[in-house]
Amino acid sequence: MRSLFTYSDGVYKLKIEGAGSSVKTITSDHVIGGAKVLGERKNNKYNRVIGTYVNPFKNWQNDTVSFPPADDSNVATEFKHATMLSADNNTLLEGNFQFPNVTNTFNAEALCEVILRRSRNQLQIQLTLTSEFLELAIGDIVAITYPSGGFNAKPFRVLGLEINEDLTVNVQLFEHQDNFYTFNEKNAISTIADTTLPDSFTVQPPASVTLDDTLVEYNDGTVIVALDITIGASPDSFVDYYQVEYKLSTDSDYIIYAQGSGLNHRVLNVIDQKVYDVRVKAVSSLGVSSTYVTAQRTIIGAVEPPADVTDFSCNIVGQEAHLSWTQIPDLDLAYYSLRFSEETDGTADWQNSVALVEKVSRPATSISVPARAGTYLLKAVDKLGNFSSNATAIISNVTAITNFNNITSVSEHPDFDGTLTNVVVNDSTIQLDSSELFDSASGNFDTETSRFFDSGVANADFFASGNYLFADVIDIGAKHTARITASLTQTADNPDDLFDNRSGFFDTTGSNFDGDTGANCNAHIEIATSDDNVTYTAFQNFVIGDYTARYYKFRVVLTSSDLASTPVVSAVTVTIDMQDRIFSGNDIVSGAGTKTVTFTNPYKSVNYALGITGQGMATGDFFLVENKTINGFNLTFKNSSGTAISKTFDFIAKGF
Repeated sequence: MRSLFTYSDGVYKLKIEGAGSSVKTITSDHVIGGAKVLGERKNNKYNRVIGTYVNPFKNWQNDTVSFPPADDSNVATEFKHATMLSADNNTLLEGNFQFPNVTNTFNAEALCEVILRRSRNQLQIQLTLTSEFLELAIGDIVAITYPSGGFNAKPFRVLGLEINEDLTVNVQLFEHQDNFYTFNEKNAISTIADTTLPDSFTVQPPASVTLDDTLVEYNDGTVIVALDITIGASPDSFVDYYQVEYKLSTDSDYIIYAQGSGLNHRVLNVIDQKVYDVRVKAVSSLGVSSTYVTAQRTIIGAVEPPADVTDFSCNIVGQEAHLSWTQIPDLDLAYYSLRFSEETDGTADWQNSVALVEKVSRPATSISVPARAGTYLLKAVDKLGNFSSNATAIISNVTAITNFNNITSVSEHPDFDGTLTNVVVNDSTIQLDSSELFDSASGNFDTETSRFFDSGVANADFFASGNYLFADVIDIGAKHTARITASLTQTADNPDDLFDNRSGFFDTTGSNFDGDTGANCNAHIEIATSDDNVTYTAFQNFVIGDYTARYYKFRVVLTSSDLASTPVVSAVTVTIDMQDRIFSGNDIVSGAGTKTVTFTNPYKSVNYALGITGQGMATGDFFLVENKTINGFNLTFKNSSGTAISKTFDFIAKGF
């Protein structure tokens, strides 16, 4: 009942706690031995207080109230729960109190409010005062003026009192604020609704039906598409079970899939790009059915593009770039496709790049490739050949870490004077001849969906290719090991794929709205080598590699997997470099004459550096290097008189 019950001078006293004024003023002159100040403590500070009382309107059973109430619209802003929670670093500080003798909801809430308000201002002071404060009683309010504590007539309530033998008084004071007892308007007590029984012949339908589809993987690696059905529970208390039915939108009759109380169902082996209708009804324990709640979904599980690759990183070690990434979560992942562009300014894109590694099979999440300055681009490809919507790129600014020397560079653009096979030159670009595209397809192209993606191309009736053979064979003069680097600039075009020409619903097609053309065509460079310019190896795809040969042929291969798209190649360059090599020898005896040193593997250029160290050279001794060729050199040691002498020597040669 918010009161202090004390015993003093043989009399029990009841002092109601509330607003009031001080009965005495305490200054530093009245304090003996200083003051002990205690701040607030977390264990008795609250931002919500719950009180348990006896509710006569609930058959005298225990009930609870809280402050602030759930609807705190009548509460001052500083005591709203959200305000206090924010001030307490979003920590819930909750106190529970028992009011066994309170039978009024408003009184119980008022007590909770006083407890909460007081807990948030709980400064305490312990003092020893002079004998003139012997007349203080428990519950009195005093005002303290204490400059060193920053108090100026600050009110405190006496809650502890002890008289010492020397008639000084020990007091324990708790902070007092009149607003502890300023009550807010209370919310009205809710009226208990009358009891009504539902109509036993009416059942409320499910609240909702939500459809989704997902991929499901079995132990043998088989991946199928499943339709997930989520039911929103009916608010009816007498629902016994739900009946789930589905069908293809083109069918007339529904199939009863499940009858049960579960709210989640999965229909296996649904068909991609087909539209499914689902309806669900609630059935009561008396067998009465509700109306149906329906939903419709177009299945996209397998034709949805795989997720973009994340955490793509590049580490350069020696001449290799070690690329790694995080595996995407898609169950129908088939492989990753890696491309490369020479752009280093962030402008590289998937189409204007060359295939570096066509397939990095799952579950691999790393690969090592030759280190080059440029941009590596990575996409995931699923089992239906769908590419990630966006390429994940990483830029490498690595500089040459070994010495390479340019032998020759060949650029076929802009004239493209080589041999064209099913390819035409158009505005200084090469692209597939249009007669090899849509017009050569058999069957109804708009309805064709069969693709043989394991081979990377479409069905044989829906695949076109052509090639451009470089105008000249490259001869580097002799058989050497050389670093061959390809550079190709391409875009894509699809003159037949106009939006107005699309049949059916565009949103239901298996392709992406943007970028589909680039995914359905490609161009790459191939190489063939020979030692005699007669017998050549088969052409093979390459971007960069080391090859040992004298003669080199190159061609650009253009492909289209939908017979509508074509790569558009605007620039083609091949660069041949040779790395510096070192030959050396030690402890070689020259003899008293000219010594011929022959390289086991001739250099390409005679412009190699040569270092010679003679052993045991006397003053005036010298040597001459003559007839320096790609195959070796002649060396003669002489004394100061110019006479040939024999010496033991070491040499080192560096060049290409």
